[in-house]
Amino acid sequence: DFTIHVELVGLQPQTRYLYRGSLQGKSPGTPCQFVTSPEPDILAPVTFVIGGDTRHSHLPFSIMQPMRDDHPDFFVYLGDTIYSEKETPAHTLQEYWGKYKENRDGFLKGLLAEIPVYVIWDDHEVDNDIDSNHKRLPTGRQAFFDFWPIRPNKQEPGRLYRSFSWGKGVDLFILDTRQYRDPETRTMLGEHQKQWLLKHLEASQAAVKFIVSSVPFSDPRKDKWGEYPGERDEILTFIRERSIPGVIFLAGDVHHGAVSRMPGFKDMKEFVFGPLAAPMNYKISPSEPRFEFFYQDTPNYGKITVHPHEAGPTVQIEWLDGQHRVIHRVIVEDGINHS
Repeated sequence: DFTIHVELVGLQPQTRYLYRGSLQGKSPGTPCQFVTSPEPDILAPVTFVIGGDTRHSHLPFSIMQPMRDDHPDFFVYLGDTIYSEKETPAHTLQEYWGKYKENRDGFLKGLLAEIPVYVIWDDHEVDNDIDSNHKRLPTGRQAFFDFWPIRPNKQEPGRLYRSFSWGKGVDLFILDTRQYRDPETRTMLGEHQKQWLLKHLEASQAAVKFIVSSVPFSDPRKDKWGEYPGERDEILTFIRERSIPGVIFLAGDVHHGAVSRMPGFKDMKEFVFGPLAAPMNYKISPSEPRFEFFYQDTPNYGKITVHPHEAGPTVQIEWLDGQHRVIHRVIVEDGINHS
């Protein structure tokens, strides 16, 4: 399947690069591109798109064309990038590879050829509702690394949680909610990942700190953060007690769009997106008190624009459909949402 990882070094900040692949005896490939992040001390505006859940039976992934047309700085892929247990279930590494190849349609390839991607997995990259005890987790993880541009951590080669900065304005904390999850010890993240998150959240000087979780913090159900309320509340309490500013929660997985309040922390909101290409979720009532906004009519993606002014950041969060129509818009200023 000709996947390869090439580490690029010596790149200039805030610069657009063109590249293409070539093989001896073959014509060079189509030119691709990406843009690099600003210098760490630069307050630069940033726009990114976000979404997850792409099931092979819902090809083509045409919603990725308007995402591409937005010309974002990067794409946050929220997990369920394949559905390995659906249609023809995958069990071997080669079968997992086959699931990724099935999903590389023209729309996804076109998006990835122009837009950098920060990707995390959820359960369907291995099997439905997995935790750390699933026997095929190492196989699914290997296939995930094989098909996505993730630089392995030198101390922990299997680690997927990580953080990125986009200048001085934005820090992204991308969580792994699967491979350390243990129902017996009641942990979603595992102690090491949890302490990493708390330490770096408190130390972050970014105007806006996005916590990216494949499953929602605000969802009270099993397999979501509601199954691990102690750890969820510990994280939310830490943010509140230390008055950490500019924290915004982003999530997918549940196949609906929403602005949702955190249980017991009504002043904290979470923004939920998707699915990009999967069945809509009709099992949840839009009248649940936690929802400020709820959408389950069509596939959708998020578009987030950050203006990190010295006086305080402004964050615009939009939900858009496959025809590039804005479904809902929220402006966050000084921690206050304006729909």
